[in-house]
Amino acid sequence: MQYFYKQRDGEQYSKDVRRVMKGLIEFCKKDVHSLVDSDVLRFVVSKDMDGSGRTVVHAADCEHLGRDDLICEPSERCGRRHASDSLRSGYISKLKTGFRNLGYVSVWNPRTQEGNPADSKLVQDYLDFVKKEQGRAGITVKQAIPILREKLRKLISHMRSRRLKGNFKNLRNKRNIALYCLVFAVAKRVDDATNVVAKNVLDIPNGGGLLFNFTWGKTLRKGNNHMFGVECSCDTYGVLCAVCRIREFVEMAKTCGWNFDEGYLFSEMALKKENGVAFIVRLPEKLKTWKVAADFKSDLKEAGLYERETAQSFRAGGAISQVQEGTHLSEVMYKAYWKNPKTAMHYIKLLEVMCPRGINWEAFEAAGVPCTTYHEMNNMPLHLAVKNWRAF
Repeated sequence: MQYFYKQRDGEQYSKDVRRVMKGLIEFCKKDVHSLVDSDVLRFVVSKDMDGSGRTVVHAADCEHLGRDDLICEPSERCGRRHASDSLRSGYISKLKTGFRNLGYVSVWNPRTQEGNPADSKLVQDYLDFVKKEQGRAGITVKQAIPILREKLRKLISHMRSRRLKGNFKNLRNKRNIALYCLVFAVAKRVDDATNVVAKNVLDIPNGGGLLFNFTWGKTLRKGNNHMFGVECSCDTYGVLCAVCRIREFVEMAKTCGWNFDEGYLFSEMALKKENGVAFIVRLPEKLKTWKVAADFKSDLKEAGLYERETAQSFRAGGAISQVQEGTHLSEVMYKAYWKNPKTAMHYIKLLEVMCPRGINWEAFEAAGVPCTTYHEMNNMPLHLAVKNWRAF
């Protein structure tokens, strides 16, 4: 039981829930069981208006409406806010979870003052108001800037040409190269790839590639698994071949004494010394996503390629690159584990990338997208091509 509680409470999301709940209690200065929906609303509004958000919102009658920078005096009408989705996921959803953990599972009833105060019409009305306010201000949903194949090729070539001192830095460099190439090749989340257990990676006969069995991730939470193969692509993509880069990493790791019959494929590592001898220790926990994101940003900056990409850039960039190169949409969707074409369009942004000057039905059909799917994509945000194809 102690192990169960430790694992449950040690998850990052659980920690975030406790942090937000603590902030609510400190803000309201009341016992948590006496809080009502108006208390939650005051807390959410205070977080939205405290200037810590990154989304600049101008009032509808502000002369600077449409600008991404805040050059007018910050006020209740103009200022830095949290994007509506960030406000929902960062605060409101966590508050709902926090109160559910305390036993308040029903929707808030304003007449009886019972239920989950974060799951109330009052709080939802404010979130709807924020969405409308930001929509009227011309703010679109921002997604990760995709990293496309040629840019990733430059990054990987730079990383492979490094002259690093010591096995630890070289092994970490090879691990990151292998991970970058893998998540790009399959358009997966970094967190999903770091969940792969080493024994669930098999060799395709005759050296043709690797077979991956994903058993846990954001969309694999009910005992499902997702198995697919990644072919060796040295002849086509050279340094971006995920299969060869993974084999290089594993080969070096084995020379350092790592045993891939157990543990994660991409695990944490540390440098330790005993009796004056340094050696690399493979830690039991999986590689943390925030560390991958930090390394990725650092690698891009060192190569002089950083343009505000994030770890999520692999997912969109890998899918876009594959579709542009003629890979059928169904194959991209299968590896990325997208079950709905609309979800794939959200990441791939075919309207922006393939059809900036109008609907190219031939391009859509070549990518395996039926014409009827276009009508499902009319609400897709068209911000990617703003800089390149602005009308004025």
